[in-house]
Amino acid sequence: MPEKITLRPPSISLSSSPTLAALVPAPAFTPPSLSFIKGTWHVTHSTLPKWKSARNVRITYTPIARPSSSSDRRLSRTSSHDSHGPTASLPWKGRLDDLVRYQRLDSDRVKRIRGVDTPVLGGEDEQAAGSWDWRGRGMLAVASARWEVLGYGLDEIDDNRAKEDTPNQFMVTFFAPTVFTPAGMDFYSRSPKGLSPAIVAHIKELLDQLPTEELQKLAASLFEVKLDGQWQVDAEVDDQEVREGGLR
Repeated sequence: MPEKITLRPPSISLSSSPTLAALVPAPAFTPPSLSFIKGTWHVTHSTLPKWKSARNVRITYTPIARPSSSSDRRLSRTSSHDSHGPTASLPWKGRLDDLVRYQRLDSDRVKRIRGVDTPVLGGEDEQAAGSWDWRGRGMLAVASARWEVLGYGLDEIDDNRAKEDTPNQFMVTFFAPTVFTPAGMDFYSRSPKGLSPAIVAHIKELLDQLPTEELQKLAASLFEVKLDGQWQVDAEVDDQEVREGGLR
């Protein structure tokens, strides 16, 4: 039997309505540690239109050390959700370098989207734990979004993976709507082979049980993202297409 998986509804609205999160009670949820999050993840399923024409979507999270230069300190201020708010007192604790790499279906060239994730300090709001404010780097510095982990765990119900030393890890992430993109949801796999059909079906069942109709509709639009493992690390270019692709 797999370990017990807990999925929570988003703590932020899927639409312009500010009342959604307040209407949905938060289940007991322990956010993943940075040691679990850091490293490279492979996007196996998504609702975001950009990934319908993409393959081998990988996201790498790398903890950021405390800044040592004035330019890094400026980045600390500009990438915070509010430099005078609750994140200002701990400006680098939990910060992540966010690197997205992918290929178009019709191209071998690897594109990248670079950003910085600043943790949202939850205070008394337990749902806010495990949430980050993303801000782009370079030409994407004008773009920002909030994302959070809805659930995570181990893919332990695939018989084909039972002989591996360690079970595959997974995460379910949610992205708030922005001026460029609608609300979105991704499934992540630590393994480039993807997730087992059994764990994908189990996650979808749990999403359907959450008392949030908008989230259920979003989950119903999930599609599989192609993973073929054929990428060229030396052929990467930055993605400047903000309006076409948005943030993820």
